Amino acid sequence: MPAATDPASDATDLRLARTTTIAVVDRDGFVESRHEGIAAAVAPDGSVLAAMGDVDAPFLARSALKPLFAATIAERLGLAGVELALASGSIVGRAEQVEVATAMAARLGVDPTTLRCPPRTTRWMAEHSRLGAICVGKHVAVAAAAALESDAGDLAYTDPAHPIQVELRAAIERRTGVASTAAATDGCSAPVYASSVLGMARAVRGLAGTTDDAVLGAVGAAMREHAWLVEGPGTPDTVLMERLGVTAKFGAEGTAVVVAPDGTAAVVKVADGSRRPGAPVALALLEQAGAIPSGSLAKVAAELGILQHGGSAVVGTLHPLL
Repeated sequence: MPAATDPASDATDLRLARTTTIAVVDRDGFVESRHEGIAAAVAPDGSVLAAMGDVDAPFLARSALKPLFAATIAERLGLAGVELALASGSIVGRAEQVEVATAMAARLGVDPTTLRCPPRTTRWMAEHSRLGAICVGKHVAVAAAAALESDAGDLAYTDPAHPIQVELRAAIERRTGVASTAAATDGCSAPVYASSVLGMARAVRGLAGTTDDAVLGAVGAAMREHAWLVEGPGTPDTVLMERLGVTAKFGAEGTAVVVAPDGTAAVVKVADGSRRPGAPVALALLEQAGAIPSGSLAKVAAELGILQHGGSAVVGTLHPLL
């Protein structure tokens, strides 16, 4: 495996991207672990406020792309409210979340058996079902949009060559301002398209409703209003939105997106794929920019699971390094 040294203009994956230490974890002052990664923060106008590591290197934002996908097809499907939040979310599979997915599929005329997301059973579900899949909202929405295409032939809606996927990829490129140099298969079987950390930060600032991208602003508003559908009660993204008023969306393998109410946006990619440091580093970047109140990270540290304990005492924490 090539060493991660200097960034290359033709980098195709994280092996060729320059990373930096973005966070350390201490125990009684002894640093016992560290996380490498890439992070960027942009102002409401898209100008760069902070850049750590190779922010222009291609990476897979995974489920953090869902709000951008939802914004691309929302209007033609009439998505709003809980449906728009679900299409943007990664659910834990609570019964009330499955109920929304079931109603959404019925309204849009999507047969659940035709969905290509993997079925699962959670402790809140009575049966194994695709309607409880973590990515069910995205799949229902994309399947419904794909059904409106007249020239797809026999292509599955998850095929990168399907017209709906071609459109989604183009929309990611348009909103990020970055050519997508690669595509891969996400854990839910749908395509995921490469972007860059900086490009993602510029795209997702529209979730605050402070740009002229009205549909993306509507997506962000739905996510904040129905935060329980973006992940689930007590989980990091839902906690951040309910307690801090930001817009938050994680992606597998260490992607974290957090957007302040004024449109300042931070995106983090953790090199080792861990989720733990992503949101804390993003919050620290937003605090540093003055976009959210000082002490916001400390306010939710326990719920983000970054405090280190020795018995019942707190003896350390994860520290973002900016």
